[in-house]
Amino acid sequence: MKITLFGSFPPPIGGISIHIKRVKLLLEKKGDEVLIYTNGNKEKEAKNIVIENFKHTIFKIPFLDTDILHFHLTSLKIRMLLGVYCLLGKKVILTIHGESLNEQLNTATFLQKHTLLWSLKKINKIVCVNHKMVIKLIKLGVKKENVVHIPASINPIESKNEIQNIPENVTKFMENASFLISANGAIRIHENEDLYGLDMLIELMASLKEKKRDVKLLFCVLSKEVQQSQEKILYQTLKNRILELSLENNIMLYEVENTEFYPILKKSDLFIRPTNTDGDAVSIREALFYGVPTITSNIVARPGGTLLFKSRDQNDLIEKVMFLLDSYQEEKLKVINIKVKDYFDELYCVYKEVSKSLNES
Repeated sequence: MKITLFGSFPPPIGGISIHIKRVKLLLEKKGDEVLIYTNGNKEKEAKNIVIENFKHTIFKIPFLDTDILHFHLTSLKIRMLLGVYCLLGKKVILTIHGESLNEQLNTATFLQKHTLLWSLKKINKIVCVNHKMVIKLIKLGVKKENVVHIPASINPIESKNEIQNIPENVTKFMENASFLISANGAIRIHENEDLYGLDMLIELMASLKEKKRDVKLLFCVLSKEVQQSQEKILYQTLKNRILELSLENNIMLYEVENTEFYPILKKSDLFIRPTNTDGDAVSIREALFYGVPTITSNIVARPGGTLLFKSRDQNDLIEKVMFLLDSYQEEKLKVINIKVKDYFDELYCVYKEVSKSLNES
């Protein structure tokens, strides 16, 4: 098969870009041809990776020699165009990550919403990373057979380079930690709150220090280079708060450039995901894959084996962390016995199904 993927590709590192990277590697391992269209800097230049502004790409798409067009883009304008590509004879797959489609349906104008729904109904297959979106799309009139629930989780494909690329100061911080909590995320604002919850983690660490708990936090800051002005202000405020609470020896903010998260998870004792909105977070499933106890907000449905706290409830987060610290070995054993599913095979079945329909048409 010839498959063309559209979406973010490392760098920067993020859930979607890592997903696309792993899909590419596994498709090529099966002998399929893969071409990726992404935007960003020239660091990404490599074989079969095209870097350009998507505003230019949309005009090329009808002429691409490919079996399948697979979009991971959140742009409303591009999603409205996907139905046109289907009318032109292209086979189109759209993966919906996170809450972007919900937000578009809630904020779009009447004409935009009408066009978006028309486009979604034309797409050959829509892959939703959470089941609630499947139900919503069917209620909106998308054919049941054209929507499928497949989480974005593909188990890490380990390499020595990924492990060696972790900076020395980060490695030393992890090695010197008696108990290491890890977390990751960009500095983003959602509903006037810190989306990835770094503010909550800072207050958590202050509480743990007050309780004489020997714990360190490594927070991997993603996409620093694309922070907007308000996000830069928030980031500086959070860094000032760390200094204000004298936590600079307890918290490290690692500004990720082009390293995956799994080498850090392997050395972590606890992973926390305190987001106030989310999709199917790949990092949660990776933590469980490596047997790392995981605490997450209850903002969306989470994989089995995670310990949930009420979203944006600081006291509940502290309570859940204290519970886990006090019963760590018992909780660790529960997580070690969890088998984390790799969803690439299910995604590949979708590729084969859509490709077969191409051959039959």
